[in-house]
Amino acid sequence: MEFSGEDITIDGHGSGTIDGQGQVWYDLALGVGGLYGRPIPFCLRNVKNAVAKNFQIVQSGKWNFVMLESQNILVDNITLSSTSDDFQNSWANVGDDCVSFKPGSTNIHVKNLTCYNSAGIAIGSLGQYEGVRDVVENITAEDVSLYGSRNGAYIKTYVGKRTYWPPQGGGGGNGYVRNVVFKNFHIENITASPVLIQQCTHWAGYNVPACADTPPTGFFSNISWSNFTGYMNEKVGTKAISWTCSPLATCEGFSFKDIDVKSSTGANGTYSCTNVVGYNSACQKTN
Repeated sequence: MEFSGEDITIDGHGSGTIDGQGQVWYDLALGVGGLYGRPIPFCLRNVKNAVAKNFQIVQSGKWNFVMLESQNILVDNITLSSTSDDFQNSWANVGDDCVSFKPGSTNIHVKNLTCYNSAGIAIGSLGQYEGVRDVVENITAEDVSLYGSRNGAYIKTYVGKRTYWPPQGGGGGNGYVRNVVFKNFHIENITASPVLIQQCTHWAGYNVPACADTPPTGFFSNISWSNFTGYMNEKVGTKAISWTCSPLATCEGFSFKDIDVKSSTGANGTYSCTNVVGYNSACQKTN
């Protein structure tokens, strides 16, 4: 279902449901996230001045709700749920990013959001297409609760050299992220770092070179994380902050405040910073 145009209101009145009939795609993909042809049940493309509210999307074949080439959009009271019923004697975390600000995302405010079994709130992935300049700026995500998430609020970029072909491969792009605020997050049972930047995203199985051999580029500035509470899963240990910037990128103007996410045993979180201007390896300010 795709909408285009101006001055549009889509109102499900609390009971409207879009069913993506995703089970057949879950069975076909068998964990291949970028399988070509997977359907997206709801899309706003080239839309100006629109409201989408009061409905749910279930069993999406791929992403649930996509907005692109659009501006001045309000999304309110939307429920998303996609689960597979065809697993036996297995444990699977099938969630992806709850919200992902893709290249070209600017002037967006997300507030009062609850996510279960997702991959967190993401900027990116960036740098997926060789030679393409990606831009994300003026983003705020606040009052967010994450339960059983893989990550917290994070930024992810591809490696610095193209590997195979997008979407399953990629890399070698550039660009910048600036003016981003993540605040008032409550996190429970997270399996990776709540506060994270990772600059070596890649897909397994395509002979991806070591990140040290193909570091990505990019410029990241004026990004803050504040008022994070909750606890981590035992898988992540105690690392509450993990900022790992490429030696060929610039990470400056980063800040964090009141990060109180404990380990599964109740220990205080630890911090790790690499190539972040103004911080040492323990994320202590150096100037």
